[in-house]
Amino acid sequence: MNDTIAEVKFKNGLTYRNLLNITSANLDFLQDHITPDCLGYIGHDFFKGYLFKLDYVKRKLTFYKVTEARKRSKDFLNGEKVVAVLDFDTRRLPNHPMVRVKVGGVDLLGSFDTGQYGLIQLEDQAANVLKKKKLLVDAGKNGYDDSTVNVTNLVINGSLKVSVKGIAPYSLEQTAPFRKGMQITEANYICFGYRFFEQYKTVWDYDEKKMYVLEK
Repeated sequence: MNDTIAEVKFKNGLTYRNLLNITSANLDFLQDHITPDCLGYIGHDFFKGYLFKLDYVKRKLTFYKVTEARKRSKDFLNGEKVVAVLDFDTRRLPNHPMVRVKVGGVDLLGSFDTGQYGLIQLEDQAANVLKKKKLLVDAGKNGYDDSTVNVTNLVINGSLKVSVKGIAPYSLEQTAPFRKGMQITEANYICFGYRFFEQYKTVWDYDEKKMYVLEK
């Protein structure tokens, strides 16, 4: 834990000074395999009191300060086409939105992570059912020589139907480390990452526990 970070400056000139109680960690896995110039993560507490719009096509994050006027006007949706509004819950970790997902009669818990392509972990019986229905299909190896699958006709919260291609199949053992931290008890689990977010723009509203899914 760092008592004070004197200054953090963004490329566009936005500057924050005297940041208090910032956690440090060993990020060798980022520096060695993803990017050598990562200084850390901007997390949940950074945007407390704000909504943010995530747009991978424009590579842009837009922050909107939460006000009573904004709650009424929803001006962050001006000019946007809303595809779905997803109510979400959180458990042990307040920064991890969770939703209910169904595919081919199989129930899953879903969460979101912008730092990965996406993953799915299924019981053997559930995996066999989805493979038989061709809703879970082997997609071969990706550029990192990791196995991937395509999953079709996922329904989130009973309202948003989506398919994702090129996500990682995980075993229960592989999900064990973060299952405990995130308080995941469901047998089947899916994490929506870049393969989901590349299809839409999204607005995250942690105060109201809503995610607005917008046409990109």
